Amino acid sequence: AMRAVVAALLLEGDRATLLEKDARSAAHTWSGEAALVAESLRFLAHNIGVPRDMSAASAAALRSHLSLFLSALEGRGPARPISRPLSGQESGRQSQKVSRT
Repeated sequence: AMRAVVAALLLEGDRATLLEKDARSAAHTWSGEAALVAESLRFLAHNIGVPRDMSAASAAALRSHLSLFLSALEGRGPARPISRPLSGQESGRQSQKVSRT
């Protein structure tokens, strides 16, 4: 799975199609183990540290490619971005807008 994601990062052209093809092939090959792979990839996407592991732009690119692969692996529709909460925010907590009149 990681090999397919990293290969797509290095290619030019239609990466989404390549990732989708590789993920669907992997899902067919792994069958019951695909859920474990998806869980591991999701954990990686949520725990990439900036600047510890890589630059912000590189981390964003890796997260988006992991998201595309996960969407196809799980048979979902278009990928939704995987994002980390900003430091000091809890996931699932909505920010509130302050209106000034």
